[in-house]
Amino acid sequence: MKIVQSLREIEPNKEIFLAIGNYDGVHLGHKYVLEKLVKTSRSKDGISVVITFFPHPREVIAPSTLKLLCSYEEKRKNLTELEIDYLVELPFNRDFSTKSPEEFLREYIFCHQKISYILLGHDFSFGSEKSGGVENLRKYIKENNLEVSFDSCDSYAVDGKVISSTEIRNHLDKGRVEEASKLIGRNFSLSGIVIKGDGRGKKIGFPTANIKFKNNRMIPLNGVYVSKVKYENMIYHSITNIGTKPTFKDSKERIVETNIFDFNEDIYGENLEVLFMSFIREENKYSSVNELINQIQQDVHQAKSYFNEKL
Repeated sequence: MKIVQSLREIEPNKEIFLAIGNYDGVHLGHKYVLEKLVKTSRSKDGISVVITFFPHPREVIAPSTLKLLCSYEEKRKNLTELEIDYLVELPFNRDFSTKSPEEFLREYIFCHQKISYILLGHDFSFGSEKSGGVENLRKYIKENNLEVSFDSCDSYAVDGKVISSTEIRNHLDKGRVEEASKLIGRNFSLSGIVIKGDGRGKKIGFPTANIKFKNNRMIPLNGVYVSKVKYENMIYHSITNIGTKPTFKDSKERIVETNIFDFNEDIYGENLEVLFMSFIREENKYSSVNELINQIQQDVHQAKSYFNEKL
């Protein structure tokens, strides 16, 4: 997959089959649309192109409300695995946000002469304040005598429930990582660099890797989770705590720290991916360090039992 910032950067002599959206999380609903795009483009000997925005529009318009299901790097990786030919990351800023639907279509979509097909998701919208939709697209094509076909995908559902990024975030807010992962199509995960913490975990016999992540990431409910850690193409079992360490003193920020089983390497500065498997319990404040140690021992036992049952 090639990453560009404009359709103008794509070769002018190939028919383009296009999908537009944020695709945060690249969940099963997104995959449903994009797999259809790839299949259709290949059947017509065309190029599959996904147009998205960088940064996410909400990061510019309302940054405090943005909680990304995956980082931009993770999104690119997930789209690559779907065998998309091109990813167009349109630079998004305040000026961009004021474009009318017609301006958006003229300047960013039909700036390429070989747009052959546009595939729309069920909630497709574009332009300033998402004011544009299917009718705007139909009108633009007709008024400009363009030979462009378009199709729309129905919403995609699992167990009768329509999949959306909002629904996935709702699950994560409640610690329901298994339900969220089912809608994503893979385990929800967080990636980041291992940074030095306060060292308390090591002192009480449970050393942890503290993960630095960006503030715009979606973080599950505070608590303890069964998890896996991916490091240098190896998978390790672990438990992960999310929270503010109330037993010692409340942190001003939420911390993600992982105790990796049977692991003693120095990984400060290394990148880890933490995959969330199952919720164990919410974060609690304990009256003593010994009480906390006893609880962590129970958490570890529960996590190891979880993995044994999966064997």
